[in-house]
Amino acid sequence: MLLKPITIFVLLALTFSSMACQEDDSGAKAPVKDRGTPVLVAPSFDTAPLTYAEEGVLYSFTPRASGQPTPTISMSGFPAWLSWNGATLSGTPSAADVSASTLIEMRASNGVENDAVLNFSIAVAASSMGGGGGGGSGQPDIAPAITSTANWSAQENVPYQYVITATGSPAPTITVSNLPAWLSRTGDTLSGTPPPGSAGWTGTIRVEAENGVDPVAVEQFAIKVDPIPPAPTMALSGPAFVNEGTAAGGAAFRVTLYNAPNGTSATVDYYTRAGSAGPNAEYYESSGTATILPGKDFVTIGVFFKDDDADEQDKTFDLVIENPSIGSITLDTWSVTIRDDDAPSELSVARKDWQKEPASGSVNASFDVEMDKSSYYQVSVD
Repeated sequence: MLLKPITIFVLLALTFSSMACQEDDSGAKAPVKDRGTPVLVAPSFDTAPLTYAEEGVLYSFTPRASGQPTPTISMSGFPAWLSWNGATLSGTPSAADVSASTLIEMRASNGVENDAVLNFSIAVAASSMGGGGGGGSGQPDIAPAITSTANWSAQENVPYQYVITATGSPAPTITVSNLPAWLSRTGDTLSGTPPPGSAGWTGTIRVEAENGVDPVAVEQFAIKVDPIPPAPTMALSGPAFVNEGTAAGGAAFRVTLYNAPNGTSATVDYYTRAGSAGPNAEYYESSGTATILPGKDFVTIGVFFKDDDADEQDKTFDLVIENPSIGSITLDTWSVTIRDDDAPSELSVARKDWQKEPASGSVNASFDVEMDKSSYYQVSVD
């Protein structure tokens, strides 16, 4: 009995759908309110300490610091006439404290990178209640005091300025020493622009106000120069492989925003692109605009698939992002392979008709060769 070869060629059309989505709090397949990762910021001081006090006059200084999470401020090394209640450094110096100087440490901590630390001293002047010549003006002599507070922070390529003010009778003369190369003095104003490469702390800058009445008023400070912040960027990420049988729940892709200022909102366009999986055959084309909300640093785009039981080759497609509203894109394309997880098709043979066996010779008989399901592959039977 002779069987002729039968060739069966069946192409399977795998269908999946893709749509832009974000996940909500319940995990439903609906647009999400994306959740950004809290931004951690190292502590820094927003105020400079008061470095002048007068005998018999209440001294009070309340420091402020910023960072995320909110920093805790501590004080150490202060003289006996001062007290610290966790928020304010205060006290009234006596005659015994005049001209005494103690190095005080002010520290801000929040567990992010290094603590912010500032060291300073307070110059205590004798009481100005006594009378004097006032330089022949008929006014009492009053020791000089620096009433301005320097800005301790600057940034590369951003202009910096500090206007020095001082009081006293007679009017004090101001001197400044140890300025960095990028900072210059015009009158009582310090100004300049830190150039690229100048990031870090300057040396200690010293400001003195003197009018012949002791003590000389002194302010010492250093400027922390921050580097030019990196430009914002976006990058796409997601799964490299998806198993067809488990993909009905969808796959999540993430667009992450880096180096953006706090409170920034950003948008980016996206679309699916055919690979070996063709549009409207293995997936439905999808495109749109994803929005990263202020205070967040990413947005999620979802792609959904439809399972089938056909034996076929793995298929690929791309998700692409473009046209960011800020910054640039460092990774704009993400390729995904949909892995087929269906068992191979099985063949069965059934006799199509029956014929009586001849008394001699031979007779042809026909059979049906059937597959239990469709297959992408060409199937040959001998």
